[in-house]
Amino acid sequence: MNGHWLALTERSGGTYTPEEIEVALYRLVTEQVLYHSDRRSRRDYDIVASYERDLRGALAALGVELHVDRALRYAYALPRHAKTGAISTGQTIFALILRQIYDEALRQGKDVSDSGEVMCDLVELEEKYRLLTKRPFPASKSELRDYVRAARRWGIARVSDGTGNDLPESALQGQDFVILIRPAITVVLGEAALSRIAGWAATGAEDHTEVGTAIEEDSMESEEQ
Repeated sequence: MNGHWLALTERSGGTYTPEEIEVALYRLVTEQVLYHSDRRSRRDYDIVASYERDLRGALAALGVELHVDRALRYAYALPRHAKTGAISTGQTIFALILRQIYDEALRQGKDVSDSGEVMCDLVELEEKYRLLTKRPFPASKSELRDYVRAARRWGIARVSDGTGNDLPESALQGQDFVILIRPAITVVLGEAALSRIAGWAATGAEDHTEVGTAIEEDSMESEEQ
């Protein structure tokens, strides 16, 4: 057992076990973002927020930066030496559109929840997609599900029934869902990445592009809520 985790356990007065600390740190690294608003991530977020300084030191040795946004209550881990990974054109554009919708909502100061999420229905999404990309909106439901799945995996969006309740992936067969763009999109998909993606999108590249962002293709698949 890692003596460091045992020391943290003692400091917590037994509130958290060494195993729970290990799991929280592992989930943070593999999923990149932990939100307090997610029931399955709440305890992990609390652990990371409680021992941010200690865990930051542990991750620094791996070249990973740990940050906690206590206002919006989420924690995220960003690699200092993020690898350049090939992500599909569709996923890239979709992430860009979500980021632009989020930024626009923040500038206008509307439709932003207390947890920092911005709701976007498929009508608005399609309109923004066509307007900003000059491309047709994905006609295939499977293609759209692939984009949504990637956004969920990166911790930048989730899908809901419109009341805030999460929907499982199996419910994405129809059109009765909305996308909630999550606040970590501003750090996972940063300004440098946006500039690079925007420049790439303008060239109309074919299939894949090399995008140096914190988005990792080998991130853990998001579990069903």
